[in-house]
Amino acid sequence: MEVQNSGSILGETLNMPKIKTQVKKNSEPNSHFFKPKAKVKSANDRIRLIDQLLVKYGHINTRERFLTLVNYQLEKQISQSLLDKDISELRQLVWLRNLHERTSVELIYTHARGFEYNEQGYSYFSNSVNEGDKNLLMLASSLFNVFKGSPLQEKFSTVVNKVLSESLTGGPVHDLATSDFVQMEATHSKKSTQWIPNILEAIYDKTALEISYQGFGKQENKKNICPYVLKQFHGRWYMVAYDHNCKRKAKTNMFDLACINQIGVSGYEYFVDPDFSPADYFKYSLGIYHLHNQEPVKVILEFSEHIEQVKSIPLHQSQTSVLSDDGKLLTVTIEVYSTPELEMMIQSYGAAVKVLSPVELVNKISDTAKKVEILYNK
Repeated sequence: MEVQNSGSILGETLNMPKIKTQVKKNSEPNSHFFKPKAKVKSANDRIRLIDQLLVKYGHINTRERFLTLVNYQLEKQISQSLLDKDISELRQLVWLRNLHERTSVELIYTHARGFEYNEQGYSYFSNSVNEGDKNLLMLASSLFNVFKGSPLQEKFSTVVNKVLSESLTGGPVHDLATSDFVQMEATHSKKSTQWIPNILEAIYDKTALEISYQGFGKQENKKNICPYVLKQFHGRWYMVAYDHNCKRKAKTNMFDLACINQIGVSGYEYFVDPDFSPADYFKYSLGIYHLHNQEPVKVILEFSEHIEQVKSIPLHQSQTSVLSDDGKLLTVTIEVYSTPELEMMIQSYGAAVKVLSPVELVNKISDTAKKVEILYNK
């Protein structure tokens, strides 16, 4: 590969192609999200922009293409000669860093590939936000839609835009909080999401909270709790917390955030339950149920349909399965708590699944099936 690069420290442009052309603005495709104009206020900002464009594209074929890409990001257009000067300045900066760090990176030009660093992935301004970083931040913001309805979502979007604003190859993302290119399970209760920031802060700071809690069909009670874990399930938010006011021996319980009417700081100290483990608390759960006084049961199910789905997406982490010789039946074994969630999960498969064990569960599912038949035969 023939390298057209001068030996000058300043990286003179004598060996670059001297083609005069009229550069058309806006050859880059418009983005639905990104603000196209960069915040460039000085020559140093332009050099950062040049560096980021080289990182983004890997190589830029011609001077004309380079100028188009640069001017697309600028409110005030620059000339080809000024761009050549900025490229020379960046060459000098890279060369000086080579002397200091004993490296051999160069900003080179070849007829085959145009402008590029001779070391793939190199960036002189390596601490700047690059295109890959922006994509990850966009993804993280979309994942944060799981907190939709919570002040956290808007706050996180604001933080992401602050970071993105530091990038010269793109500005803030418009309507970031409402972007839906990655869709998470929707949260149906805004009442529950409003408490998430308070609870997260209490978890981080290990602060006890006083809550006004009203379970469904029950009277409101004051509880002093020490929150440990937040969990989302079927569009609702729950909290695992130690309850100072609980009269049972096992005081770490599950709370539905939609049942909280008020939150404040508690006068109780934050207590860490030595018997609680975030990794084990839901070990035998299919959702949010945790049974303190019951042992998990071994459930054996026989599937005649949805076999590949059940094999590839296990019903529970404990699942083991055996496929019949003819491939028409799949016997699945799971070890879980016997809860309404288990029954609903089995019923969701309809006639595609048969409960083989335990007998108590067989009878429950059978009785429910009979009631459904009666309901539809009325």
